[in-house]
Amino acid sequence: PVSLPFRPDLSHPDTHCTPPSVMALRRSVLATILAATAHKGAGSCVDGDAGCSAADEQSLVQIRPHSMLFDGPHPHGAEGMDSKTCKMESGDCPLQRMLLGEINHVFPGGGTACLDPSKPYFFQVRRGSRGKLLYWFDDGGICGNQAMFLSKQFCTTEPWLTEWSGVLNHSDARNPYHDYTMVRVSYCSGDSFSGNITQQWGLNGEDVKISGSANAEAVLEWTRAQSPALRTLVIAGSSAGSIALQGWANRVIDRLQKERTRIIVHADSFPGLLFPVGQINLVTFALHQAWGSCSSIALPLDFKVACETGTLTIDELFRSTMRAHPHAHFSMINSKVDKDQLRYAAVLAHNTVMPSEFYKEMTLLLKTFVQEPNFRSYLVDGEFHTFLRMQELFTATPLGAAGGGNGTVLSKWLQGFATCQWHSPVPENTCEGRQVNVTEAGDPESPADYCDPALVGEGEAR
Repeated sequence: PVSLPFRPDLSHPDTHCTPPSVMALRRSVLATILAATAHKGAGSCVDGDAGCSAADEQSLVQIRPHSMLFDGPHPHGAEGMDSKTCKMESGDCPLQRMLLGEINHVFPGGGTACLDPSKPYFFQVRRGSRGKLLYWFDDGGICGNQAMFLSKQFCTTEPWLTEWSGVLNHSDARNPYHDYTMVRVSYCSGDSFSGNITQQWGLNGEDVKISGSANAEAVLEWTRAQSPALRTLVIAGSSAGSIALQGWANRVIDRLQKERTRIIVHADSFPGLLFPVGQINLVTFALHQAWGSCSSIALPLDFKVACETGTLTIDELFRSTMRAHPHAHFSMINSKVDKDQLRYAAVLAHNTVMPSEFYKEMTLLLKTFVQEPNFRSYLVDGEFHTFLRMQELFTATPLGAAGGGNGTVLSKWLQGFATCQWHSPVPENTCEGRQVNVTEAGDPESPADYCDPALVGEGEAR
C-alpha cells in the first residue's frame, strides 16, 4: 500500500483482523495524546530567543491542552440569540422581507447536512445596503479522517452562533463593510465546504455524511436570487473559511457579479500551506479522497482531472481565480507563526513543524501570489489566529495583533480596498521587519520576524 503522510481513516493493512475493542482503544489513545501533548505557555521561550534550544523551539508547536484545536465557538451575545428563522421549502425567506440589521437563520433543507445529523444546516443573513454584499465563509476547523472526527477537537459539527464582530459588525464605523448586507455561509461539515461523500467515520463504523459542497451551493443559489444589482461584492473568510473561499471564489464571482461589480476577496489565516513540504500533493490528495472533493460543484472541470490524479493544490486553484478575474482585488492576512496553522500542520504531517520552517514556506507561497498584479498580502508578527471576525481587526498592525509601531492598522488597510474605485490603486503589501530574501534552497531564518522584499510595498519587479 502507498504510505500517506496521514491515513484518510483508521484503516491500516491489519485492521480487517483487529478486534473492535482494540480499534476503540486506539481511538481513545489517539484522542488522549492529541489533547494532552504539552505546549509552551506564557513565560516560555519565544521562537528565536537566544536562550532557546532546538528542543525548546520544537516544543513551541506541540499541541497544547485545549477543548478544540480550531478557534472554537465564542460566547454569543443577545444579538446572536435574537434572530428570526425561516425555511426555504416554505418559500418565506426572501431578503426583501427581512428587516434592516436583523439576523435571520435560513434553513435551505434539500441535500444540506451537518456532521451531526441531529443539527439541520442553516446559514445566516443580516440585511444591509442592497447594492453591497459581504459573502462570508465561516471557520471551524477540518476533520480529514475518522480519528480527527471522533476526537471532537478538530472541527465543528453544527452551525455556530458566534459574535458578529470585526468585518461582521454592522454598528462599528471602523469596519469598512459595516453597512453591507451580510451572508454567513455557516460551517458544520469539517471539509472546508468541499465535501460530497459519505464516510464510515462513526465509532462503530456508522455513516457520516460530509456535505460541505451542497451546503455552500445552497447558500450561493439563494444569494444569487436575492442580489440582482450588486455594485460591490466582498468575499471573505477566516481559517477553514479562508481555504473554502480559495476554492469557491471563482464560482461565487461567476454567479453573483454583474457588469462592473467591484469585487474584493479577503482570505484570513490559512493560505493553504500543508506539510511535509515534499509530500504536499499526497496530503492534499488524501484530504480530497476523504471528503470526495473532486466531485465538488465548485471545482472547475479543467481541475477535476488534476484533483483525481492527486496533482491539484489549493494555491493553484486560487491563482487561477486571480487570473480569471484580473479586475478583482485579492488579499491575504496572516500571522507569521500562526499557532493554529502550526498545530494543524503538525497533525497532518505526523511530525513537528518548526515556526521558522512554517514562515519560510508561507513566504515562498505568498511570493508566488504577489506575482499576480491583483493580489496583496498583510503579515503580522506573532502567532495570533484569525483577524477578520475578531476585535483585533481594529488593533492589529504589522508588529502584532495588539498593535504597535507606526504601521497601518489592519482595518484601515482594508478600508483601502473598500473605497477604491474601478482600476484605482489598492493598498500595498504590508510587512515590517528586517529584510531577508527567502529562497527554496536557503535555510529557515530564526526568529521569524523578517520580511521578504517581495512582500513589502509594491515588492520586487514582477
